[in-house]
Amino acid sequence: MPKKIFLLFFLLGLTGSLLFFPDNFFSKERLTSTITVSRAEENQIYPPAPWSLLDKILEDDPVLNAMTLKVGDTEIPYTEERSGRIFKRKDYEKEIALKLLDTSSGQTEIIKITKKGQQLVNPPGYLIEVVTRPSGIAWNAWNTSYKVVEPSHRVVIKNSYPVIKSLKKVTQTVTAKNGDKKKVVKTVPNIVENVVYAPYSDDLKTLAIQLKGRNDLAKIVQTARELLDQRGVYSKAVPDRLITAVLPAEFYLRRPVIEQSDLGEFVLDPEGTVSRFLVILATNEKRAWSETCNKSGACGLYQFTDNGLSGTYRTVVKKYPSAQLNKDFQVGASDQVNSAMAAMLLDDLNLAELVRKYGDKILNDPRLEEYLAASYNGAPRWVYKSLNATLGKNVAEWGRYLKSETKGFMTKLRFLVNNNLP
Repeated sequence: MPKKIFLLFFLLGLTGSLLFFPDNFFSKERLTSTITVSRAEENQIYPPAPWSLLDKILEDDPVLNAMTLKVGDTEIPYTEERSGRIFKRKDYEKEIALKLLDTSSGQTEIIKITKKGQQLVNPPGYLIEVVTRPSGIAWNAWNTSYKVVEPSHRVVIKNSYPVIKSLKKVTQTVTAKNGDKKKVVKTVPNIVENVVYAPYSDDLKTLAIQLKGRNDLAKIVQTARELLDQRGVYSKAVPDRLITAVLPAEFYLRRPVIEQSDLGEFVLDPEGTVSRFLVILATNEKRAWSETCNKSGACGLYQFTDNGLSGTYRTVVKKYPSAQLNKDFQVGASDQVNSAMAAMLLDDLNLAELVRKYGDKILNDPRLEEYLAASYNGAPRWVYKSLNATLGKNVAEWGRYLKSETKGFMTKLRFLVNNNLP
């Protein structure tokens, strides 16, 4: 029989077996059985890990909490480039404790590194580097990002960072080369407290951790709204309605992401910047941004200020006594739920003025969140000036008079809205 005819009969026979005898092949039952056996065999070869990365990060750290860290008495100057600009820095030499996780075994260990200006001094047997972020940020106090080069299979999951709470003046006698002696007054650290924190790194950016961060954020906003409802806090913008019936919850899911993200990094990698926020929140929980204040004195997750009578936090405490906000600024701003409540109250206060100036129709304006976010970030007067020039006119961009920082705020907000993030 010619080879071509033989091959034809062979293929026809194979096709017939598939058409008329399907049970001999991959039926649903056989496929299910195959998968079940394969998974059972896989579990014998690769047993489920008895630990998870998130569990290791969140476990109690009595040793790390009680760690004694040395801080020098002389500031070391150095320079740092951020977003294309050169900044002069100076910092006291200090020890920093790092908690490392061996990802191959689940074992943890604590080591000490030393920060000398911009330099990181490693202990013997370790090579750890400071990761420079896209914006140029390198050293960033307790949220500095580290990469363990040696030994292998190690990640930094937590650190204890000494923070100087107060300084004192010390008089020292200094002898010059010619033998002359003179007294010199130096300012040295007096009280030092450690901040224990899980610093962000790409090693921690797992899907499970990001999902936890999203759920934690939703829980903060939900709890804040529930407390405002329980305390019967009514809106000043729409006096016959509770604040939570006027202001959507999603405003306050986006607001802290905007507040806690660097604009330069956001423009370069917006989704990565959102992930960074979620990881920090998930791994630090109530500690996240509790110690963080920016150069303008805005503190906490929702970035409130306490600039005397004009401070945003003191203003809402006074205007909404029924909300029962914590009157202590430092405590209130660092409490995530309390801070979220304050953010809603400040928006309502600004909304009341918008309604007074522009009428009830502004409540249904699709750009309402932008108006409130811009008022929140910058002085409301710039929002009024922009609206006076554009409201009711067919213009694509309403915020022509907003400050540059607030325009950056709008860039971040629009991306989050358009992409339904976080």
